[in-house]
Amino acid sequence: MMKRRCLWGALMLLLVCGPGRGWCQDAAPGSFDRGLRLMESGRYADAIEAFSSSLGAGQADSRIYNNRGIAWFYLENYARAIADYDRALDLDPSYDKAWCNRGTARLSQGDFEGGVADCRRALEINSDYAEAYHQLGLAFALFPDRKRRDPALGVRYAQKAAALKEDVIFLDALAAAYDAAGKPKAAVETQQTVIARLTSEGREGHALQPYAERLEHYRRHLELKIRERSRPYTIQVGSFRDRGRADHLIRDLENRGDAVFTSRARLSEKGIWQRVFVGHYQNYYAAKRAAIGLKRRKFKHYQVVKMPLAVEVASHQDAESMAAVEEALRRRGWLAYRMADPAGEAQERLLVGAFQRKDQARELLERLRAAGFKARLATR
Repeated sequence: MMKRRCLWGALMLLLVCGPGRGWCQDAAPGSFDRGLRLMESGRYADAIEAFSSSLGAGQADSRIYNNRGIAWFYLENYARAIADYDRALDLDPSYDKAWCNRGTARLSQGDFEGGVADCRRALEINSDYAEAYHQLGLAFALFPDRKRRDPALGVRYAQKAAALKEDVIFLDALAAAYDAAGKPKAAVETQQTVIARLTSEGREGHALQPYAERLEHYRRHLELKIRERSRPYTIQVGSFRDRGRADHLIRDLENRGDAVFTSRARLSEKGIWQRVFVGHYQNYYAAKRAAIGLKRRKFKHYQVVKMPLAVEVASHQDAESMAAVEEALRRRGWLAYRMADPAGEAQERLLVGAFQRKDQARELLERLRAAGFKARLATR
């Protein structure tokens, strides 16, 4: 499994803030432009020589120091990079890119406070500086020292960067922040968007591999979260052909405070029966322990069953909207119940029925859709 430290390093190296090609034209443009071209081709040591030539010609320009610092950064010589960023800021204290770059280098050195302070200073100068938000998002979500992390804050910074600038680098970092914050579903969806955009740009094969590896990493986290939060087991306490008898038991259980729900079952020659269930449990043993409690309450008929599927009719809505859907279902004879979304982040869903197989759930799914409800199959 991909380690957070490796992911931190990979994403930190994706973006360092340069000035672009349209810088000051009167500061040894030949050497400077050559340095930029060398950096673009990954020849960082040669780029440093070119930038140094510009400085040797007497052109003490903050942008030359900033770019030489970037070259040192990519050679992972963070001390030399910081020294060049210091010189850039001495010459121009309002140079937002140099503040952000120094912050990135400090973070790479392990200086969390200094790095965060520099990136925030860049935002004080330029409040719409997407790259600074990006670096802060990475810092709070993925910094190797877990004690320094605040993944929720990291997500907010990463969201701001992605909103300010449409760039797959920022979306890639946002996916990582979501995963660090315990939101693997959002991470998977965001990373799928990253790969779709890169594919549309003509990327393929090895160029997509690191992005695909991160997507698989997030998917494993999502699968694990679903397994941990799913509650497929329940206890069947009755099965009736007479709907009135089922309703009587339901009212009795509701009055006792039990988490009760029903599911209609078509039993070949026996016709349609109303099954009544109590509770939602992660595994058989938890359900069995609860069933013993029902036995003590003089229940004569009960059975632990695995019902991993249901039909979802509402999710992630406000309490008033959920209650309105619940009442609409009840008026039509369906008893809905609420469960947390195993793939979501503390979100509630409104479910109807419980089934072992998809084919068993499809009849209810179609009936609910025909009645105007936005229904879909879901995992309990």
